[in-house]
Amino acid sequence: MATLLENVIRKILQEDFVRLLGGALVDGDGNPIDLGIGSGSGMVPFYAYASDQNGTGFTLANSTELEYVAVKVAAPDAVLTVADFAGLWFHRKGLPGTSIPGADGLDGKNGGFSVVYSSDTAATDPGQGIVKFNNANPALATAMYISALSPSGTDLTGLISTIPSGAKFVLEIDSPVSGALAVFQFTSVPTDNTDWFTVSITNLSMSSSSFTQDDTCVFQIMGFSNIAIDPVTGRLMVDGVDKSGTTEVATFSVLPDPTTVPLNVYYVAAQDCFVYANGSEWWPVNRRAIVYRSGNPTTVIAPASLASAIADNGSGKVRVTAAAHGLTSGQNNGKIYISGGGTWTAGLYRFTYVSASTYDLQDVTYGAGLGVPTVARGNATDEIVVQTIHIPPLTTQSSIELLIASLYNDSTETKRTIIDWEGVRFYNRNDNTSGNDASFHGPTIINLNSNTLRKSTLGLAFVGGKSTSGSVPIEGTFNTAVGTTMILKALLGNSTTPIGTESITFNDIRAVWES
Repeated sequence: MATLLENVIRKILQEDFVRLLGGALVDGDGNPIDLGIGSGSGMVPFYAYASDQNGTGFTLANSTELEYVAVKVAAPDAVLTVADFAGLWFHRKGLPGTSIPGADGLDGKNGGFSVVYSSDTAATDPGQGIVKFNNANPALATAMYISALSPSGTDLTGLISTIPSGAKFVLEIDSPVSGALAVFQFTSVPTDNTDWFTVSITNLSMSSSSFTQDDTCVFQIMGFSNIAIDPVTGRLMVDGVDKSGTTEVATFSVLPDPTTVPLNVYYVAAQDCFVYANGSEWWPVNRRAIVYRSGNPTTVIAPASLASAIADNGSGKVRVTAAAHGLTSGQNNGKIYISGGGTWTAGLYRFTYVSASTYDLQDVTYGAGLGVPTVARGNATDEIVVQTIHIPPLTTQSSIELLIASLYNDSTETKRTIIDWEGVRFYNRNDNTSGNDASFHGPTIINLNSNTLRKSTLGLAFVGGKSTSGSVPIEGTFNTAVGTTMILKALLGNSTTPIGTESITFNDIRAVWES
C-alpha cells in the first residue's frame, strides 16, 4: 500500500492531473494517467467507496458520505465490481465537519494535594496544611517540614509516611498559568514528628519565579521508584546512592553481610532477582521482586499402587512394574512424583503408559543400581511435592504473595492444593466438585512488624462454584529473618478407592517478594 501511494503521488506531480473519472486519475486531455506499476502497461488506479469493510453500497463514484475507501490498480477499460476490492477496504481517518462554538470551559485543577507555602525556616511544626524548608531559597534546602494535615483537615499521614527514599515530587503554585515551580527528591524516608514530618531532600530543578509567604501550592508526587540512572554520570542509583557494579551470586544464602557492601546491587541467580543493601538488610530493587516463576504448565498424576520392580524397557529407559496402577492408555501428558527409594532423586518424572501393570519413565536411563522408586499414590494421603520455593530473609516490612493458576480434571475425587511454609499451612483447599474447573489461588503472607509472626490473607477466583477449605490458618509463628522454604503440594485420589486418573495442572506459579 505504501509503494502504491508513493507512485500515485509521484504521477500526480509529474502529469497534468485534473480529476477522478470512474475511479481513475485523468489528465487535462481526458486521458487516464498510467502509473507504470502492476504489469507496467496502461495500469491506472481505481478508487472505490463503501459504507463498511464488506463493500456495502459499493460505488466507483467519488463520495464524501461513504466512510470506507479501497484502491486497486487495473487496466483503464476494466469493469470492476465489489469482489475486485475484497480485503482492500480501510476506514478514512475522518470526514470534514463543522465547528460549533461552545461556552468556555472551566480552569483545570493541578494534580496532587493542596499545601500552603511558608517562608519560615525553623525545624518546627509548620501548622495545619503548611509546608516549609530549612532555607529561604528552596533550591538550596536540604530538609522540608510538612504538616500531616491538608489545609481542609484531611489526614495525609498514611501517604506521607510511606513515601520512600528516592521518590520525586513537584511543588508548584496552584494556578492554570505559569508560576513558581520546584522539583525535589526524597533522600531519606520521612520522620514522623506527630502531626508533621521532617524529610531530607535535594532540589533537582527550580523556576526563576520564587514562592512567597502564604502561596497556595500543589504537592504532586512524581514517582515511588527508588532506582534510576543518573542523567549526568550514567551511574545506577538506588535511594539516591551510587550502587553501580552488580555482583552475581547463586542463592540468597551466600549473600554477604549487607553492612559490608553498601554500594553494590547483587543479582541472585536462583531466584532471578536483584537486591541491594539497605542498612543491615537485603531489599529487592524497586522494593518488589519475583523470586520464583514457573516455566511450562505441569500436570501432576498419581498412580494407584506403589512400584514393585524396574527393568530396561528395551530402549535403555526405565520400565516400572506396578500392579493395577490405574493410569490409562493415552494419558502421557503428566508427571508422577517419586519421593526417593534406592538412589532416586525426589521430584516429578514424566511417564508413558505401557500396560495396566507397567509404565515407562522416558527421561530416566535404566541402571540396575537405581533401585525401586517410592512413588506417591492417588490415595488422598500421599502428598506430592509440586514445587519448592526458596524465600529470602524478610524484613519487618516485607510480604510474600504466591499466585497459582490451576486446572482440575472432571471427577468428584479428591484434588487438594496445599501451601506449606516452614510447617505452617497457609493454604489447604479441596477442589473435588465434578467438572473441569480452573481456579486462581492468591494467598498473601504479610508480616506484622515482626520476624516471627505472619498473617495470611486468602484471595481466590475460581470457576465451578468451589469453596474454600476451612482449615486455612490466619497466623503462623516461625522465623523469617533467615531464609525459609515454601512447598507447594498436591493430594489426589480417594482414600478408600485409589485411582490413577486424577490430575491437577498447574499453569502458572509465581512468588512475589515486596518490602
